[in-house]
Amino acid sequence: MSVDNRLKQLRQRSIERTANNMELYGFSSTVGRLMGVMYHHGEPMTLDDMKDELNMSKTRMSTAIRTLLDADMAEKSFHKAGRKDVFAIEQDYYLGFIKLFCSNWRRAVTNNTLSVQKTVDELEEITALKEISNETREEAEDLLRKNYEAINYYDWLDRLLEAFETNKIFDYVPLKEED
Repeated sequence: MSVDNRLKQLRQRSIERTANNMELYGFSSTVGRLMGVMYHHGEPMTLDDMKDELNMSKTRMSTAIRTLLDADMAEKSFHKAGRKDVFAIEQDYYLGFIKLFCSNWRRAVTNNTLSVQKTVDELEEITALKEISNETREEAEDLLRKNYEAINYYDWLDRLLEAFETNKIFDYVPLKEED
């Protein structure tokens, strides 16, 4: 096997690894492969570039890049010379991970915190009732206690996300210095 073919194989393996990692965060394999291709391309790409590189339709590439834009994983700009939109992704692994991690978890924390707070409000109403049985009151109080624990958990997750978003995480888990 020639060195060029070997390099192509290794590049493809790296792209597939990126796709697999993206699937862990709920993204489709198409979005993951696009992310890998864009990372290895190293410079902004047009939809036509993406279509040609991945052998997929322009519509599919448009949908995939929209997913990356919505997740704050890609940026769009206009290239005057070619009169086309070009798209780029974060080339720094750490910043890319932080964006991906925080994007998904921020949404979950916000939605779940609202849901838990609504549940707590309703449970507090139930426990305040005088005409319920002791058994029902105990069940409601137990559920209320568990939801208070959930509030604390989502508060902790919120603070963890803040540590990532402000890069304070690197105070606790420093980057490895290059040799």
